[in-house]
Amino acid sequence: HLLGVLLAWVERWYEATRTGAREADDAEVQLHRRFTATLERDFARHHDAAHYADALRVPAAALSRALVEVTGRTTKELILDRVMLEAARLLRFTDLTVGQVAHRAGFEDQPYFSRAFKRHWGEGPQAYRDRARGEVHRSAG
Repeated sequence: HLLGVLLAWVERWYEATRTGAREADDAEVQLHRRFTATLERDFARHHDAAHYADALRVPAAALSRALVEVTGRTTKELILDRVMLEAARLLRFTDLTVGQVAHRAGFEDQPYFSRAFKRHWGEGPQAYRDRARGEVHRSAG
């Protein structure tokens, strides 16, 4: 769990350094904070930017513009980063199957999850788990 906490802390620290130059009462900074709280609550159930815009009662384009201004990343990128961070944490620190991790991360289709995970992290879920845990699989031969 330590790695997951550390990664979340580093991400928040980075975002804080970007927002530090802005006033705390800046509307975009406040929207970013509200988005982050909503994302933490909903990321496993909602992967679509429209959900967050609706929940925050702002147009999707306005939300994305504000997030890009504050973080340099779009709504969709921030959602995907959070989902994949949780998936990586579950793979590393639990014994859940890849299918169970996919479900907990909000994916109904395990093959789609595996492809998305590989695009994001550069290796499939099982390979990530094995590497993260220092496990090596040798073929008989």
